[in-house]
Amino acid sequence: MPERIGAQAPGSYRDPRVDVPAMAAYPWREEYFAEMASVPVRYRPYLEYQAGPFAGRYVNIEGWTRRSYRSQPAGSDVPVVEFFGGSKMWGEGQRDEHTIPSMVARYAAEAGVPIEAVNDGQRGWVNWQEMLLFEQVTAGDERPDLAVFYDGSNDVNAQLGPVQGVPTTTTEEGIARLFDDAQGNAAPSPAPSSSSSSLGDLLRQVVSRYDERSALHRLLDQDPAGASERSVGSLSSAAQDPSAIKPPTAADVPKVLAATLDVYARGRALISSVAAERGIEPVFFLERQITRQPPVGAPKADYARYLQIIDGLRAAGPDVIDVASVLDDHQDTYIDPGHTNEAGAALIAKAMFEHLEPRLRAWYRTHG
Repeated sequence: MPERIGAQAPGSYRDPRVDVPAMAAYPWREEYFAEMASVPVRYRPYLEYQAGPFAGRYVNIEGWTRRSYRSQPAGSDVPVVEFFGGSKMWGEGQRDEHTIPSMVARYAAEAGVPIEAVNDGQRGWVNWQEMLLFEQVTAGDERPDLAVFYDGSNDVNAQLGPVQGVPTTTTEEGIARLFDDAQGNAAPSPAPSSSSSSLGDLLRQVVSRYDERSALHRLLDQDPAGASERSVGSLSSAAQDPSAIKPPTAADVPKVLAATLDVYARGRALISSVAAERGIEPVFFLERQITRQPPVGAPKADYARYLQIIDGLRAAGPDVIDVASVLDDHQDTYIDPGHTNEAGAALIAKAMFEHLEPRLRAWYRTHG
């Protein structure tokens, strides 16, 4: 059995987002974030890592798939819609039955086209990892009818590192640094346990705080409640190389944008090829889910350049559907610069469902 990595001991960390205004209306918020911090993470070949099984009151994971709202009994003759993405698709800030996939399932049931939603979102993932998982999970006989992908900001973050223009991940730099340290190829860094040379411990240090890989985090390090995905663990200083990730300069903007668009296009092309071969329809949504309001302490010029890259993703192509504008007038739903509360997730899900509904009705016409 693969080693469980990345989980925090219950009660060992209090997420600062518990206290932000966007979460004030949710009495379950403290217990929710404590559960989220306790979710184990496992090493997965090629994919780097995935969440492991977890049973809680608000967060439940079977295998690596997060539980979703179900309007029909298991095994019902309804279209299966599999959702892929990063933490926004996974549902950071939302209970199981109120994530984006769950809300799409609710809207589908209300519209008379019920679905089985499968939430394969993974915190910190980029489109390339989702492409690999999509190929793996559809290789057998059980395949979804629709595959929904929600990508953007994590793909930008991955390309803001020292290596650009090639598929990489949001945790690549930290893992590389930790392996170098373990082999004596870099200056030694403090590690949280005595077994720092084991693969499980190396990944535990990185995955538990993958937001340190994000340029957005670098912009927000003066705002304790502002950094995204800061809820799990503490990362060894080996993975916190401040020289590796810097806020984008004006010269960086076109280069990073071009690199992100190129890798994202290559990932979508591979997904589309696998989907066509296996009779699955892919639907790509652009994830530009970033608050328009610079957080307290974030340098405005740096934040504006980061937004410029994010907004430049609208040039991704006609096969990508941009739904982020539905949050423009709902900035109060953000619990940090990149994640929303359940009200924000419902808005994104509603916008997605408007594009998915015709496809679902077509499925019911051919399966009626």
